[in-house]
Amino acid sequence: MTTDLDVRGAYTFDHFLFHLFSPWFFTQTMSDSDNELFGDDDAVLEQRKAELAVKAAKPADPRPPKPSADEFPDDDAAFRAQFDRNHAAFHDGITTTVPLWGERVPQGMEDHANWRDLPEQAVEEVRADSFGPEFERIFTERQSLLNAKKAVSIVLPQVAALVTNQKNLADAPADDEAARALSQKLIDKNVRTRAALLAELQTYVDKYADTEWGADLKKLHTFASQDSYPDDQHPRFVEQSKKFVQRVFQTQYKMMQEMKAAKQAYLKAKSA
Repeated sequence: MTTDLDVRGAYTFDHFLFHLFSPWFFTQTMSDSDNELFGDDDAVLEQRKAELAVKAAKPADPRPPKPSADEFPDDDAAFRAQFDRNHAAFHDGITTTVPLWGERVPQGMEDHANWRDLPEQAVEEVRADSFGPEFERIFTERQSLLNAKKAVSIVLPQVAALVTNQKNLADAPADDEAARALSQKLIDKNVRTRAALLAELQTYVDKYADTEWGADLKKLHTFASQDSYPDDQHPRFVEQSKKFVQRVFQTQYKMMQEMKAAKQAYLKAKSA
């Protein structure tokens, strides 16, 4: 059953649609710009094409056009003659050979024409003692400690490789001659490399023999020199090596601060 309200609602909606799509409603609701846009489609299209053409056109080059060889044949020929070895104007007619290897003495330096016979001046190196003896002492000691730390650090990977190869040799089957030969070859190579590195480490063991660093270096050197490494000792060697390196790093930081203080004191005394 349809009520009056439904009828009024349906009528109202239909009335709205009628006015929405009727020519009168459309013309009444259009703005002036819409009238200009849709009033004459061909005119608007032509206007838009003209605007785009103006934007797309490249601006004129303000520079004069480049002259061609046909316009100035004499100038072109003269230019090319400069690079013709058979022409009299080659290099503007200058035939003097360019002196090389310092043979030409610049004007005003004729007194030094025999510069080849002068003794070579030694280059003065900037030494650490340029900031005083205290700075030099700390700098030298810090550098030596740094080298000792490097000597320990480079031994570690060789010892680890030797432990691994010895274990591979022990675990290799007795009938696998190829695997055992390869492991033995690697072990021999590790031993030769380790010997060279231990010789470098021994110099710092001797240098720091009477210091706290000497005892630690001697322990590390003794362990690294073993023919074999038990499984329980190798991790301890690695841990002791890391602790040594950390101690050296901390000491180097303190020595750097001492170097800065020595430098400032030296410069202050020098400027006084």
